[in-house]
Amino acid sequence: MSDSNPNLKTPERGYLTLLLPVAVVLFILQKAFPLAILTVGGWGSWRMWKYYQQRQQHQLETLDDVFYRLIRENQGRITALDLAMHSKQSGTKVQDYLDQRATEFAAQYEITDTGGMIYYFPTAQPVSTLAQPVPSPPAEKPKSVVLFPVKPLSDAVLSSTLNQSELAQRLGVHPTTLSKWKTKPEFSEWSYQRDPEAIAWNYSADTKRFSPQNPQKKIGKISELMKKNKV
Repeated sequence: MSDSNPNLKTPERGYLTLLLPVAVVLFILQKAFPLAILTVGGWGSWRMWKYYQQRQQHQLETLDDVFYRLIRENQGRITALDLAMHSKQSGTKVQDYLDQRATEFAAQYEITDTGGMIYYFPTAQPVSTLAQPVPSPPAEKPKSVVLFPVKPLSDAVLSSTLNQSELAQRLGVHPTTLSKWKTKPEFSEWSYQRDPEAIAWNYSADTKRFSPQNPQKKIGKISELMKKNKV
């Protein structure tokens, strides 16, 4: 059986069979190359950012350890040079770190004779000072509560009149109780029974005040009246 295309030789047809897959692969690579570049570039940037973050965190932890150790050893005082020497960090980074801590802890500043600046953190106290127990305040004795304290009155005060609140305090009763009794006929005997100096009192509706009775006047039938008029 003869070849369908007698003009093409066998080697030329072999080259065409080989070039066709290569052309397809090159076409695919041409289309996928930008996406591959973006993928590789994004992954590399993410790795660099993670490394930078880890390095910054490690430097901050180192500064914290050295910072707290130095203020404990120096009773709250520290300089930027001391922190840079012990932490092996740059002066700019150490200065920024100290300024931030000074703002957070309300640090004070001291200037040396040579013009240097010392950061002073008053909250950093020696361990021995913190370990001392705080003395407890002395216990107060309980005070007795007197609802109606009775103060002894002089002869001059007894000769004058008292208002309802003052007489209620003297008799040791509530002003409301005194108000209920003041208009009763047996008020004199009732007040006499409760007065600390056995003085009977009268109430004047005109002046709205109370006056003591004559001490020489004897009051009789006290026990009978008190039985009939219990408070």
